[in-house]
Amino acid sequence: TSDGITLDFLVYCGKGMFADDDPHSDMPSTERIPVILLQNFLGKGHVLYTDNFYTSPSLALFLLQNKTHLCGTIRTNRRNFSKEIVNVDLEKGTSAFYVTMNQKAMLACKYRSHKDKAGNKPKVVHMLSMCHQPRSLDTNRTQMNGDAIFKPEAVWNYNHHMGGVDRVDQQLHSFDILRKSYKWYKKIAFRLISQCLLNSSKVYNFQAGVDSKLTFHQFVKSIISSLITEEPAEPELFYPVNENVPRVNENISRLIGRHFMSQLPKPSTKK
Repeated sequence: TSDGITLDFLVYCGKGMFADDDPHSDMPSTERIPVILLQNFLGKGHVLYTDNFYTSPSLALFLLQNKTHLCGTIRTNRRNFSKEIVNVDLEKGTSAFYVTMNQKAMLACKYRSHKDKAGNKPKVVHMLSMCHQPRSLDTNRTQMNGDAIFKPEAVWNYNHHMGGVDRVDQQLHSFDILRKSYKWYKKIAFRLISQCLLNSSKVYNFQAGVDSKLTFHQFVKSIISSLITEEPAEPELFYPVNENVPRVNENISRLIGRHFMSQLPKPSTKK
């Protein structure tokens, strides 16, 4: 989501990542991946934001038939993408729009940023949207000469909502628990654990009050502390509990008392 909560994911493993009985086997893999991930969210009026690896006119039409809108950057060589707008020359800070009314108001947008790339190369982005109007919005920012900066509505919303994916990677990178290993399943296991922790922290902060919110590191620390300090509950469903038998307290002193190195005193140099 745009808030950085992971709803679903696929582990890339080549052709084996798709089921043999996949009903969308006629689609290219770049379209099958978002369709599979959206199975539980189709028909609810959501808006899917994608980068240029997944965006295509055929995917946009398929999602629209399932009451889901698509907006994303697109590669200019995609099939059925407007070639008229690709060949348009733009000045800095300007944009061009092309609407195909015969394909249910599919919007193609081309925008050139005010700042160029390295080597004075134009920074141009092409967009495809099924839910935006062909108009530009005031960003409330100005150029060096004082002129207002305008961006297409599709570009502005894309930048606003697409940051959830990058936010997840940034937050997990700050708490990186992966280590180099030839065992691929170990990396996936640690990734799943860290991903669950991040999702849990976001859900906790979403339900907690303003004064009770925790950072990701604080949340992880509290989870670890509760696991090694609190006594686990013994469910009576599986076996009866004998109250006369003393129960061992899983406290932190027992865990670190024998298994961690301690600093030894310096030997005396006096003779």
